[in-house]
Amino acid sequence: DDRFVAVELASRSVLWAYQVPDREVGLRRQWMIMVQQQGLEKADEDQANRWADQGVVIADGRVLLTLPGSDEVVCLGLRDGQHHWSAPRRDGLYLGAVAQGNVLVVGRGAIWALRLEDGQAAWPVERLALPAGALPSGRGYLAGDRYHVPLSTGEIAAVSVGDGRLLARARSPEGIVPGNLVACHDAVLSQSPRGIWRFETLASLERKTAQALTDHP
Repeated sequence: DDRFVAVELASRSVLWAYQVPDREVGLRRQWMIMVQQQGLEKADEDQANRWADQGVVIADGRVLLTLPGSDEVVCLGLRDGQHHWSAPRRDGLYLGAVAQGNVLVVGRGAIWALRLEDGQAAWPVERLALPAGALPSGRGYLAGDRYHVPLSTGEIAAVSVGDGRLLARARSPEGIVPGNLVACHDAVLSQSPRGIWRFETLASLERKTAQALTDHP
């Protein structure tokens, strides 16, 4: 689709519509033609250098759009659809989270943050490079002031949302490459084409250890 529409559920009326610029529509059509003429494999190579999906993220009265054929992230007003800012995609794959007024972008080789207010760089360092040889292996999750990114090296990296520091790296003893991560109560679920894994959080293990020591001092 080339348009996005906001609907007021209470009144069942259209609040606003956003028309994707012709240039972006053209890029998306070029990719579809590539699929037809050169096959999906060649198109997938091209798609690897684009947004991973057509995402819509709503946060703090703003709507963030990542279009598969676009080289930008677009920010609109939630109530009126007004265009507030656009920022280059660079090598971005997906928007990781919106927290503390920052929009986290996860790319093939780095993570960076934009201010939700104006789209300008939010961290003291422009980009936090991923560890050598690592690529994002799925979507991460936000926990407090940390964003956890799964990596192809069998690790999960914890990044500070506020200032972009790499706070920790944890490697799977079994060599499991984590996929999309979802936090649920005292566990983290990892989903990938190879299966689903459940990991307990450190806080959960500490509570169980403390209870075991109480029961059997």
